[in-house]
Amino acid sequence: MNRRIRIAGAVAAILLCLSPVAARAQTFSIEKIEATAATEGQLNLYSSLPPLNTQRFIASFEKKYPKIKVSFITLISGTMFSRYTAEVESGVKQADLLLSGSSALYQQRPELFQPLTTRNVPGLAKFPANVRAKNESYMVVMVTPHFITYNTRLVSAADLKAHLRSWKDVADPFWRGKLAIVDPMSTSTVMSWLRTLRGAYGDDWVRDVSKNNPRYVDGGTSGVQQVAAGAYFLAMPTASGHSTAIRSKGAPLALAEIEGPAHGIESSVAMPKQPVHPNAALLFANWLVTPDAQDTNCPDQVPLYAGLGGACANLSKEHIGSVDVIPEADQKSLMSLLGKRP
Repeated sequence: MNRRIRIAGAVAAILLCLSPVAARAQTFSIEKIEATAATEGQLNLYSSLPPLNTQRFIASFEKKYPKIKVSFITLISGTMFSRYTAEVESGVKQADLLLSGSSALYQQRPELFQPLTTRNVPGLAKFPANVRAKNESYMVVMVTPHFITYNTRLVSAADLKAHLRSWKDVADPFWRGKLAIVDPMSTSTVMSWLRTLRGAYGDDWVRDVSKNNPRYVDGGTSGVQQVAAGAYFLAMPTASGHSTAIRSKGAPLALAEIEGPAHGIESSVAMPKQPVHPNAALLFANWLVTPDAQDTNCPDQVPLYAGLGGACANLSKEHIGSVDVIPEADQKSLMSLLGKRP
């Protein structure tokens, strides 16, 4: 009987070694991936990050791996997901990696993507638990905190002190007709932001924001451009990267760091089941979780390695990640409170 048990155990061990997961764990080698990626020589990236941030990533990656050239297109997350699923359904292969501010598709259709875990992306083990992905089809690589962007010529320090100490103060009648809001229906991260603030301040807060007659804009970049032009005093929720380029050219904009829930976009990466350049894709994914990559876009994005120093801020202890899959009933309720049709 004991001999049978020993034989069965030996067979089980052999089968385990032959399993795909075990094979990946045993044969994974970043050196082999680097060498093979160099022969592929190309990476096609779909990104929803502001172009400047994506370009910084690419420049840093290509400096380290000069034999690999990265091309990218910029799409908002929803458009990216629609394009990618249409490509999958038609059998078209174009994307090697998706880098997005939403993880909705990865949560809803994980079967469309390769697993990304500590087996093939070892650096993930060093990331904080509160920003881990909800399944293995993607990985969170950075956090982009949400801010209010304001026009420094139209909003004084006294205005900020009296009327914008926290997110709650956006409902202050002082801002009536002066506020631009990114349309919550445009992306799940903004819907998540609105849902988070309703949870903190209640339904009446959403109604009071609606009474301030906000202008709804298509995205953060559009919002900050209009604020810079003086059409509105404030735009929200925005990220630092939405205005980095125009602030560097002298636009009268600043970011208000205010009290309240520390909501932020969790930038995520997913790899298609059949990427055109699989080794280059995996190499880029691995590189994204190294300290070199993590400090590339500071301070626009917050790295998930603590204590990098320099321009990098540490992740807020109060960080609340985006809830990218929000029930339709919740979406309708939020939009109704705003006085908008879903």
